[in-house]
Amino acid sequence: PHLEAMDFSMNFFGVQGAIPLAASIGRCPRLTHLHIMGNFIGPTGAARLSEGIVGSGRLQTLCLEECSLREAGATRVAEAVLHCGGTLEELRLDRNALAHSGALH
Repeated sequence: PHLEAMDFSMNFFGVQGAIPLAASIGRCPRLTHLHIMGNFIGPTGAARLSEGIVGSGRLQTLCLEECSLREAGATRVAEAVLHCGGTLEELRLDRNALAHSGALH
């Protein structure tokens, strides 16, 4: 509960790893930095993570580079970010195969 930063970068987990991670986000009210770069969570994992992100009121940095989000996953993350308390300063979605329409969300 006292964690302020979590970094799970380059662990190569997929949707099944994203599910418990999403649950843990809500149990860390002090979380300000979350890095998940280089994991294959895809749109389904992004949807699960988004549920946890909505409940995080202090998140400042969210790094989801190279997570195979595609447009559907990026859209879910964008929607969650809009409802996470307005504290987010940095959102990294590099290398997720987003087309122009996905980036507009």
